[in-house]
Amino acid sequence: MQAYGFEPVFYDVTRTGRRMWVSVYFHTEGDVLSLDCMRQASKEAQKHLCEKWDYCVCELVPEQA
Repeated sequence: MQAYGFEPVFYDVTRTGRRMWVSVYFHTEGDVLSLDCMRQASKEAQKHLCEKWDYCVCELVPEQA
């Protein structure tokens, strides 16, 4: 997240049975957010979480400061 200039402010983690959902709410340094940057950060977060937990879904949610 830091490599993309995202500052996490809140995590929402829900687990039901074998599935886990992780929502990461974050702020950015500027007023502009690149969709390509957000897609890449989301893919990386999903990859890292799936290495540790099976059936895990991650979403990134931008927050206003």
